[in-house]
Amino acid sequence: MATATLDPQLKVQLTKAFRDQFDPFRQENLFAGFGKITGTGQTTRTESNDTLSRKNITYAKLISPTDIAYVIDRVNWTSGTAYDEFDPSVDMSTKTFYVLNRDNNVFVCTTKGSGNSVNEPTLVDTVPEVMGDGYEWKFVARVTGDLEKFLNASYIPLKIVPYYSDLAPSSYEQTDEDIFQYTTQYEARQSVNNGKIQKVKISAGSDAVYSRVVLAGQNQEVQSSTATTTVLSTQASSVDDYYNGYGLKFNTGPRSGLFVAIDDYDGASRTVTHASLGANANQNDKYEIRPIVAFAGDGSGATAMVSTNNAGNVDGIIMVNSGSNYKTATATISTSAASGSDPTLTPVIFKEVGQDPVFELFASAAKLYIRLESNDLGVMTQNDYSEIFIASDFEVGASYEDSGKLAGHDVSTLTRVDIQTVSGEPIPNNFAVVGDLLYGESSRSFGEISRLTKDGKAGHFNIKTIRGEYLKDEVLQVIDSTGTTLSVKNRDLKCVRTRLGDTTLTIPKQNWRGTHEVGVSFDNTPVIDTAVTGGSGGVGLIAEVKDLNSSAKTATVFLTQVYGAAASGTVDFTVEEKLTTTVGELTVKTISGPEINLDSGRMLYIEGITAVSREDEQEDVIEMVFDF
Repeated sequence: MATATLDPQLKVQLTKAFRDQFDPFRQENLFAGFGKITGTGQTTRTESNDTLSRKNITYAKLISPTDIAYVIDRVNWTSGTAYDEFDPSVDMSTKTFYVLNRDNNVFVCTTKGSGNSVNEPTLVDTVPEVMGDGYEWKFVARVTGDLEKFLNASYIPLKIVPYYSDLAPSSYEQTDEDIFQYTTQYEARQSVNNGKIQKVKISAGSDAVYSRVVLAGQNQEVQSSTATTTVLSTQASSVDDYYNGYGLKFNTGPRSGLFVAIDDYDGASRTVTHASLGANANQNDKYEIRPIVAFAGDGSGATAMVSTNNAGNVDGIIMVNSGSNYKTATATISTSAASGSDPTLTPVIFKEVGQDPVFELFASAAKLYIRLESNDLGVMTQNDYSEIFIASDFEVGASYEDSGKLAGHDVSTLTRVDIQTVSGEPIPNNFAVVGDLLYGESSRSFGEISRLTKDGKAGHFNIKTIRGEYLKDEVLQVIDSTGTTLSVKNRDLKCVRTRLGDTTLTIPKQNWRGTHEVGVSFDNTPVIDTAVTGGSGGVGLIAEVKDLNSSAKTATVFLTQVYGAAASGTVDFTVEEKLTTTVGELTVKTISGPEINLDSGRMLYIEGITAVSREDEQEDVIEMVFDF
C-alpha cells in the first residue's frame, strides 16, 4: 500500500482537530500533569510505563483554551531581505512570504519588489501598503492580549476569529483586539477582486521568438486614426496581414492604455483595422504591438499581452484587464511564434489574502503554555518533578463527594440568537423576559432566555441550556414558562443568525492533587524523598512535608509512588498504621487519598525530563509545541 504524503493544509486541519480538544465545549477535560520519579522520567511509551507514570503523579492542572494557541515559525521583518510573493497557485508552505513587524503585527507580501525589502510594513488596514522599495504588504493578524505569552524567538501565535458572512465589521461586538483581524477577514472574503486574473506565469526555458513586435522604446507614432482604423508609422511592415492576431496598445494621447486586437492589416497603407476605440487617436501618439494572450474559463473580461525583449523572446505577460468571476482559467498566445515553441501559460486567479490566517500561513503546530504559580492552590508539591504528561478524563478520587465524576469544570454556553420581527413592526416592550423559553418552529430547538436586548425591529437573545440549533430565518416563539402551563407570548420574531455569545465557566476546581495527604505523628522529623513502608506492606515516597510542629511532633506528609501490599492489594494506608522510614517511624492519624483517581482517564502524552526542583513561591512555565 502506498504511503500518502500529508498536504500542508491537511496538517493545518490536523492541528485544528488537536486544538479543538481544548475547547470549552468539548465532552472531555484535558490536563497537564507532573510526576516525581527517581532520576529522569519515562522516555519510552509502553503500557507498563503508563501504569508506572500514573503512580508517580503528584499534581494535575486543567488545561484551558487560553493555554493553547496555533503557532507558525517566527519570521521577523529584516531590512535587506528578499521575501517571496504570495502566490495562490503554488505551495507557499516552503516560502518566506510573511513577517512579524516591531509592533507584533503579521503581514503577507502581496507584491515582491525587484530587490530586497528595506521598508518595514506598519499599516493595519484591509488594503496592502505600497512601500517605496516596490514591496506591497497586507496586514492579516496581530499578537495581543492572551496571545503574547505564546510569542517567543521561535514562534508567532495566531488566533482564530470566527467569520460571519452576514455580519459586517460595524456590527461586530467582540474585543478590540479581534476587530482588526475580523475586519480584514470580512473584507478579504467579500472582496470583488476575488475571481480576477492576478497574473500569468510562463513556463521556464521557452525558446519562442515573436519577431513582429513593436516595443514601446522604439517610439513609433500614429500617422492618423479613425474609431476603427489606425495608420501606423512609416516604419511599420509593408506586408499584408503582418500584424494580424497581434494587439495594438496606445501609450500616449486620449487612448493611452487602451489595448485592442488587430483584426486586419493593410501593408501598403500601414493601416490597422480593429474594434471601435470610441474616439480617434491623435497623430504622433506613440504605440506598441505585442502578441495577445487569449483566456478561456468560467469568468469573463480578462485581456493581456506578451512582453518581449529586443530579440523577441518572451519575458513576461502584461495584464491589461483582470476580468471577473474566474474560478478556473487557461491562457494561450493567440499568435504562433516565428520560431521555437510557444510557452505554456498558467493564469493565477486572485485570492484576497487575510481570509483565514491560520490556513493561509500554514499553522501546522500548536503550542501549550502552562504556568505553575506558587504551589497552585496548595495542591502542588514543592519537591521536584521529572515527568510531564497530558491526560484526559480523570475522575474525582474515591475520598471525595463527587467520586467517580469527571474532574474539571462545568461549562454553561450562552448562544447568541440575533432576531428581527417577521412583520417589520418594532419589537414590543413586553415581548420577553429572562427565564422565558425560546422555541424554533422549524428546527424544534429550544432553550432558556438568559439575556435579551432590542432596538426597534431587531435585537438578540442569549440562550442557555440550548437543545438543538436554531435555523436562519425560522419563526421563533417566546414561551412563558411560569406557572403550571406554557403559553406563547410572541410569534412575530425570526432568527437572523446564531453565534457564540458568551461562555460562562463554572470552575469548581482546576488544580488536582495526585498525592496521598497523610497526617502523622513522629519521633523523628520526616524527610522529603524518604521511602515509607506500612505495617500492611504498602509503600510510598514522601514528596513533601507541611504543617511541621516540632513540639507536638506532628506533620502532614504527601506521599507519591504509593503501592499496596502484595497480599491484600490495598493501596491506601489506614489510621494508626505505622510507617517505617530510614529516619524513624511515623504513625498515621488522618489520611486523604488523591483528589483524582490515578487509574482513570487516558494518558495521551508522557515526557521524561531532568528533575526540576521547586521552592515556595516558585513559578514555572511549561511550553510544549506539537508540530503536525
